[in-house]
Amino acid sequence: PGSSAILVAVPTGDSATNTAWSASTGNKWACVDELPPSATDYIESLTTAGDRRYSATHTGAVSLGVRGPIKAVKSMAIFWEPTSTTTLGVIGVRSGSTNFEKTAVDIGTTAEVTMARVDSTDPNTSAAWTTAGFDAAEPLVRRSTSDTSNIRVKFMALMVEYQDIHLAGNQPAPSGSLAKLFIKTLPSPNRKLLHATLAVISSAA
Repeated sequence: PGSSAILVAVPTGDSATNTAWSASTGNKWACVDELPPSATDYIESLTTAGDRRYSATHTGAVSLGVRGPIKAVKSMAIFWEPTSTTTLGVIGVRSGSTNFEKTAVDIGTTAEVTMARVDSTDPNTSAAWTTAGFDAAEPLVRRSTSDTSNIRVKFMALMVEYQDIHLAGNQPAPSGSLAKLFIKTLPSPNRKLLHATLAVISSAA
């Protein structure tokens, strides 16, 4: 039946729709695509009133190395505030022409906060993820409309779990090494959350 494998799809371009955030330098997508995450590059919502959304395109499934049915997709991002206050941040995924978002959470700290959303099916179709659906999906972040303070994101991506039909059941999936490398770079609280959300991906299959 093959083994499950997990790959990380980092941003490769800006969304054509959700572009409200600003870059610390250069291109927005290039400020949130590095593994391990950069200590100096980030995007930020700034203080403009209203919903502030940003999402990004990413490496496609074939180029990424997905070689079997997709079991789940996780959107994730690392947030923080330059000045600690009450600011609501949101993680989500854009699929089709719709933004699917988790409930807003107070970032509330200058320490890094990892947020994630797991979808075992494509929220746009309520059916299993297809390669085309994954390729078109975008990791999404939002600062809530009720806030006018600034939040920042240093890394965002889509993580994809798939059934690798080319691997025997007792063989490890080499593609998981990238996800493991990323996990090792996170501060302990973020690392624990990411381990927990990876477990959710597995249980959702």
